[in-house]
Amino acid sequence: MYQNVLSSHKRLLVASAAVILLGAAPASAQDPLACRDAIANAARKYTNTAMKALQKCEEGVLKGKIMGPCPDSGASTAISGAAGKMADKINGACSGVSLTDMGFAGKVNRCTGGMGAGNRCVDHFDCEFPPVGPDPNDGTCDPVDECPAFLNGTLFDGCSAPLTTSQTVADCIECAALAKAQSVIDTFYGSLDAASTDKDDLACQKEIGKRAAKYFDAVEKALTKCERGVIKGKIMGPCPDAGATDKINGKLAKLDAKILDACADAGRVSRAIKPGALYSTAGRYGSCGLAAAGTGQGVADLLQCIADNSAKCDVALATGSNACSTQLCGNGQIDPGETCDFGDTLTDSGVGPADVCPSDCTTNTACVTNGTVNVTVSFASDVNLSGMVLVIPYNDDKVSLPGPGASDVSARLSSVNFTAQGTDLEYGLRASLTDPSFAGVAPGTAITIQFDTCTGAPALTNADLGCMVVDETDATFTTTNGASCTATVGP
Repeated sequence: MYQNVLSSHKRLLVASAAVILLGAAPASAQDPLACRDAIANAARKYTNTAMKALQKCEEGVLKGKIMGPCPDSGASTAISGAAGKMADKINGACSGVSLTDMGFAGKVNRCTGGMGAGNRCVDHFDCEFPPVGPDPNDGTCDPVDECPAFLNGTLFDGCSAPLTTSQTVADCIECAALAKAQSVIDTFYGSLDAASTDKDDLACQKEIGKRAAKYFDAVEKALTKCERGVIKGKIMGPCPDAGATDKINGKLAKLDAKILDACADAGRVSRAIKPGALYSTAGRYGSCGLAAAGTGQGVADLLQCIADNSAKCDVALATGSNACSTQLCGNGQIDPGETCDFGDTLTDSGVGPADVCPSDCTTNTACVTNGTVNVTVSFASDVNLSGMVLVIPYNDDKVSLPGPGASDVSARLSSVNFTAQGTDLEYGLRASLTDPSFAGVAPGTAITIQFDTCTGAPALTNADLGCMVVDETDATFTTTNGASCTATVGP
């Protein structure tokens, strides 16, 4: 999957070594502003080509026209050609321009000296070790001229090579942008179930990948145009400005309309995608809030969030910002404003160990409870079910469940038909339901959850809740799909 990224990394290392051994070739200095504009424009065109090539390949796999994996030879050829064009544009406009003027100097922080020498860091505390006070094991956190990897290298760290010339900047963008594009496409298509034999369900699957990629491109195009206007002094910024916002909103309306039309009901959504997979990875580039993937609108909201955040990161890299490479959430340490940080920005998928740290690295630890409120979870299905695994996100500013993260809160779950086991995630609940009669339970009420209410918080509403069916088995204990669930306040 990462063959193109790794190839780019090798070229980046070779280019850096060549500069060190042979020295940079003399060149007349170019206009720094024209250089920065060329980088932004060339990077957008490259990312657009890479995203389209990967999306076309994945859609071909979904339709059964190609075997995969992606990128196939056609996609790889298109991506490599675009990379060459990007490098030519950047080198032509930036020959002799310093890294500082290009906007790529000191974009990564690493520890200098001490036991942590070479480690990524956010501040000097990351480079200090016990005991407290001056110690030869301690180092300092200093900026270095290196290709900034997304999310402190937790997404993909194969692009972290020294930056010295315009060619290494081009290689950096090629490597990092492709790694990010592949990650985004994998999120879109990796959340899908196997290609459906039902034409309507297959149409929903196609639209999820296709429309999300188109919306991403529209956001990146609008943001790049705005940033180029700032570089040229034509607009003041910040971006997005009113013009970019109008463009993005127009494309968003089309995304919503197409997804809601193709993925019309919750049953179709459940047959087309793995809701937990989309929900859990949506926050990879930034928090995506409460939206759950159990409905057409929930899918559209999550696709919008993924595309918005990842496109902003992409444009940030091309314009010399390290905002997405040094953001605190996801760096593995608890920084000011955070209550948790597990080294990623993912959320619980309902599979494997419980993830009790949300995508924004904050949970409400100040909730003082003063009462309770019930939430009813109902399910719809074409068949009776013998078991389900549900993920139920909730607004932790309004309600909570007892105990620290990953606590067993089964005592707060009641059901007439299922044996229920619950694990609190601090921002959501993972519930495992089993039919003790082994006969299969007809659609209807699944469980009732008793939440504690937070003192002074507004009343809980249905908009503060989500619900996703992560796994389901029919009356013969065979894994199936097509079930959906809703969480409502009361009775």
